This record gives sequence, C-alpha cells and structure tokens, in this order.
Amino acid sequence: MEHYDAWCAVLKKADVDREFYLWHGTACAYPGIRRKVGKNDESGATGKQNLSLDKSGNQMGHRPWELLHHTGADFRRMRQGYELVHLFPHKADEWKKLLPLLPDEIQEAIPAEWHTRLKVHGLPGLFSNPANTCFLPSALVRPTDGQSLLRQVLWKQAMRLYGSTTLLPCLVAKAFKQWLRGQHDPTGLVWNCNFHGDPEQFVKLQNDRVKKLTVYQQS
Repeated sequence: MEHYDAWCAVLKKADVDREFYLWHGTACAYPGIRRKVGKNDESGATGKQNLSLDKSGNQMGHRPWELLHHTGADFRRMRQGYELVHLFPHKADEWKKLLPLLPDEIQEAIPAEWHTRLKVHGLPGLFSNPANTCFLPSALVRPTDGQSLLRQVLWKQAMRLYGSTTLLPCLVAKAFKQWLRGQHDPTGLVWNCNFHGDPEQFVKLQNDRVKKLTVYQQS
C-alpha cells in the first residue's frame, strides 16, 4: 500500500493500533478516521483508537466512491433510489450483536483476541473502506442487518471481487471465507457490475489521501 509506512508512523505516534485500520491487504482509504458512535462522540475529536471522528456528518464512508466519479453530480445521480451500506460492520456494538449470531464453527475459528477487539473497538478501518460498501435499493437496506441471507450473499460477492483480506484482518477473514465457501448462492442472481469506480479518477482519491496524511504528519 502506498504511504503505508507513513500512515503506520502517524497511527503509532497517536497510540492507535494499526491493526484496526492497516492490516495486510486492506483497502482502508482514510486510516485513523472513524464514524461517530453515539451522541457523546464529538466530531473531529480524537479518542481511543482513532485520529479523528468524521467531521463531515458521517460522509467519509461515501467519499472514496464520490471521488471515483467524474463529478459530485454524477455521484448524486447514481445514488437516487439507492443507499450506501457497509457490508461487514465497523462499529463495536454491531459486532457485539453479530458475533453470537454466527455459526459455532466460525465463532470458534476467530481467535479470542479478535473477539475482544471486535467487541470493544469494532473495525473502524471498514468505515472508509470502499470494498466494504455497496449501493443497494433503499428497500433492501434493512435486510442487511445481522447475518441475514442477503448479507451473506453480499459478503461472499465482495470477497470474490476484492479478496477476503481486503475486507477483514487475515485471521478473521479466514474464518468468514471458510464458512461462506460452503454456503450456496440463491439461484437466479444477476449482479449489476456497471460501476466499480472509474480507474481514471483514482488519482483524485490518492491525492485526497495524501492531503489527509500530510495534515496528520504535521499535527
């Protein structure tokens, strides 16, 4: 990952565990930035295991995809009738709910250390990870809660497209990948693969990441 060492140094200086953002293979766009959790979180404040809480009204999860469009107007048109959803949860309270719902074999395959990490801190690096998001028709957003069949199908498709460790730390990814490999996809699925981002716009995302990195290096 470009600038990996520099981001790791910034996180270490702030006493943030890089494994929450920069595990091997991750596509986290903005390491150290996480979403506000609850009314007691203050935008922009630093806290445990983060450099900053999203100041933009929780829009940093959208930002990578917005930058991968030609213009903001293109992005807004594409979103009409759709909502951006996170596939694997990034917040601790969601992992607390999800882990007990998983089959025993996957719970046992996730190391105890990661059980604790997920329940206490979640995986904040998934907040700005574009591989961990997709656009769904608004009516389908609720069925992605828990470990519903729809959510399992989306997890599996994301792993096919991007690779399991792009989405999850290796030891957690291994457990989910092994479990989902044995799950059969519903018949008749047709995936809309018209947009995975415009490669020509990727430089905009890279430049934006460098700007954020520069700010944190100087702070």
